[in-house]
Amino acid sequence: MFFLSIIFAFNAYTQTVDTSKIRPAYVEGTNLIVTKKDGTKVSGKGLIGAVIIGKNEEGKDTAFKIENIEKDSNDKDGDVLLYTLSVKDPQTSQWVSYCNPDKDGVKAGFPLKGSWNSNGVHQNDDLFIITCTSGVIGKCVRFGYKPWKKGPNGESLWDYHQACTRLVRADYCGNGIGHTKEGTQIDIIDRIFYKLDDNKTLAFEAGWGTDGAICLAKTRLIPSPWSIDDIVKECPEKLKGHTNSKSCTFEGQKKNSKALLFNKS
Repeated sequence: MFFLSIIFAFNAYTQTVDTSKIRPAYVEGTNLIVTKKDGTKVSGKGLIGAVIIGKNEEGKDTAFKIENIEKDSNDKDGDVLLYTLSVKDPQTSQWVSYCNPDKDGVKAGFPLKGSWNSNGVHQNDDLFIITCTSGVIGKCVRFGYKPWKKGPNGESLWDYHQACTRLVRADYCGNGIGHTKEGTQIDIIDRIFYKLDDNKTLAFEAGWGTDGAICLAKTRLIPSPWSIDDIVKECPEKLKGHTNSKSCTFEGQKKNSKALLFNKS
């Protein structure tokens, strides 16, 4: 995941950015829109071959080359665009794929409005990030929790997307620290559709809000390097008294308006 400055270059990437080529850019949904020098807007297929210049999480300047853009065939709304992105290999100077393949073998990413702080909070500012389909932020968008949209009853999906990133990472304390590993099976239930899986091998784990778990019935990994006691010690002010209680069930958490998502693992 890269935090991007709002700059855009149409020239081929060089170590020195040609400031005369820099253009303002913004994101609507997953659509990157660039204003050209003459004031016209460019987006979609018109950006293929362009290079985004930005900073990575270590503060180093990095360039993404847009190799292709297409609609996400798995998105029923048709408003998620997938960008094939490459970055320069520092040793060979060749353009190489930026994103790792997801579970379906897709190696793509997309821009998303806002930045993220070290505690995993999605900040609604004028920046945007590039996330991959294999990453947590991208996964949660493709699960249907699109932060720029509203749910069927007019509810903002921004908070649902935030809660989803906490859930997928098992960020129980809402401090940016995850407690899971890639490939661990989970089922997600939400307050909008209540799609409850009948998988008998999975048990209720937690109810989730924007700042992490609201209650914790069990830790995700079995065997787990973290016990419930370990998690409570990490954030006692949040979870003490909210573990293994009779209310820490799907039915119990449905009554808690702060619990947006629920999961089994």
